[in-house]
Amino acid sequence: MNEAAAYIKQLQPDIICFQEAPGDGYYHRDSIRYAFDYVLYKYISRRTDHLPTTIYSRYPIHSVKALYYKNSSNMSLIADVRINNQYIRVINNHFETTSVNAYRGIITAPSKSLEVRAKAVKNLILQMKDNNRKRAIQADSIHAEIQRSPYPVIVCGDFNDTPISYAHRTIQGPLKDAYAASGRGVGVTYNENFFWFRIDNILHSANMKPINCTVDKVRYSDHYPLWCYLQLKEND
Repeated sequence: MNEAAAYIKQLQPDIICFQEAPGDGYYHRDSIRYAFDYVLYKYISRRTDHLPTTIYSRYPIHSVKALYYKNSSNMSLIADVRINNQYIRVINNHFETTSVNAYRGIITAPSKSLEVRAKAVKNLILQMKDNNRKRAIQADSIHAEIQRSPYPVIVCGDFNDTPISYAHRTIQGPLKDAYAASGRGVGVTYNENFFWFRIDNILHSANMKPINCTVDKVRYSDHYPLWCYLQLKEND
């Protein structure tokens, strides 16, 4: 955690969105203070039946809405952040997992019989189908939130799906993909299971310009961090 804290401290991001990130009590107090000593505002989800999601901000957070998805441990946070005299709606998402990790051990275990491994593959396919359905419902919910927003939006987080998926297409709609516009290379953000796709995203309204969207290849979790400079365009 100290290495991750030093990384955050070096970047000094204005807004930080975490998924599956526990609250302050999990971290060593010195590391969390070191990383976020410049951050005045934060929101940490409190429900224990959902995977925790957090937003830290250099700028005031004026309101927060938590979306706890049914039949799921996943969630989204919707926060209105005031940057100077402009409100930006930040939507931090953690959508339904693929469940690959839950079955990987059995499928790849040489000690397991072919029958057991084949059954695990079948169960994984059925689980992935169900999870795809859940992600579609979650994506529809966020699409509706974007449509209702009176402010420019930044939509980010762990989509657990590829850039050509229904979830990504539905959420992006008219929004711009920061990495597609200003990043370099494929932008793989997940570093396990040979899942060589960009499943983490930063999308934004058209009145923002993305600059140097980057995936840093530092392994502080099973996801590489994704960050970007976003500049509000003049006269918008």
